[in-house]
Amino acid sequence: MSEGLSRAVEIEQAAQCVARQPNAKALAGFVYEVVSTWAEGRSLFAGHRFMSGRAARYELTHENAATELGNVLTMLERGARGAAEISLISAFATLGWNDVFVAAEPDERKRHADTLVAQLDWIELATDYRLSAYAERLLGEPGQRALCEALGRAVLRDDAGADAVLRARNSARITLLANLQLSAAQFELRNLRRAARDPLTRALCAALVSEPEPELPVGPALPPVRVSGLSRTPSRSLPVALLRWLSGYALVSALQRLACYLVALRRELDVELRGEALRVRSRTSLMGRTLRSSEACYDVWRVTGACRRARFALLRSVVGVLSLSLGVLIGGYMVFDGARGGAPLLLLLGAAVVAAGSSVDLALNVLLPARRARVDVQVDLRGASSLRLGRVEQADADRLLDALSLRLAR
Repeated sequence: MSEGLSRAVEIEQAAQCVARQPNAKALAGFVYEVVSTWAEGRSLFAGHRFMSGRAARYELTHENAATELGNVLTMLERGARGAAEISLISAFATLGWNDVFVAAEPDERKRHADTLVAQLDWIELATDYRLSAYAERLLGEPGQRALCEALGRAVLRDDAGADAVLRARNSARITLLANLQLSAAQFELRNLRRAARDPLTRALCAALVSEPEPELPVGPALPPVRVSGLSRTPSRSLPVALLRWLSGYALVSALQRLACYLVALRRELDVELRGEALRVRSRTSLMGRTLRSSEACYDVWRVTGACRRARFALLRSVVGVLSLSLGVLIGGYMVFDGARGGAPLLLLLGAAVVAAGSSVDLALNVLLPARRARVDVQVDLRGASSLRLGRVEQADADRLLDALSLRLAR
């Protein structure tokens, strides 16, 4: 009999033994507490006093701890011997965690799943016990899904990319996910293939995914989308923006932009979305002559966000309202004063002030918006600087955002 087939037979025998055990719930809770103590202490030793106390809590004796494959109390006291006993302890520990998970409040279940993954990091790598081998047989559907999600979170948390220890630990977690013949495990592998920063992690996930990704009915191939504009500084969070203004750095930056405008120093960006690639071309020119140019290409999965916004959107409305208000107040006062004093010239001057204020408001809120709208577009990339393009036509910006959303949905 091959080693793999022998292992499968042992797993099946242990699972059936646990299923037929009358006091399986008490044995499972006791074994899981002992195994948890092993994992916390990084040693296959729990202490006689601890074992006696936990056995008394679950009302276990050597008589009612007997199973078809041996006595569980004896195995834990002297240490499991042979593959059959190790499989039985692993099965009871898995069932014990499932009972703890099911009895926990919904808000606590995520913590229990993360605790199990932390325990598996040591148990599955440093010992012969394999709790994950019984996930399909002894865990309910909520427990299976929670375990897979916790494994995915642990991989992304340690996705440093340079630490050999973290890479090895993540490789073990990803292999564990691949061994779980569950749809939730395949979903986590596909998610890690897109979200992980470490290229080795992404490559391992891509190699271990056994199910093809579901294809969305997107119709024909999506056409390329291209936008061009002036390079601007990406928007920052509110605390950083306040610090820039309070320190005076924002004023220095504004003066620098003014100097660049006066000497015709421009930096232009060209962003093209073609297929699953985002190509970025940069060109710096002085008085129309190219000083420097560069080109970069990114995968669409590295896009973490994209938005468009109009610069100084409220400024136009504020200036228009102030102009109209001041025109009406000042002009109305002049008209009233001219009518009371019989001064035709003052009447005409007041009417002109009212007309000027109304004209400014009309120009800012009606005539200017009627022109072709231009906005700023910002694309945030994982592992790279954000891109912000200014003076982009609004229609082009909307096409880029729509195309990005379709690519990311696929």
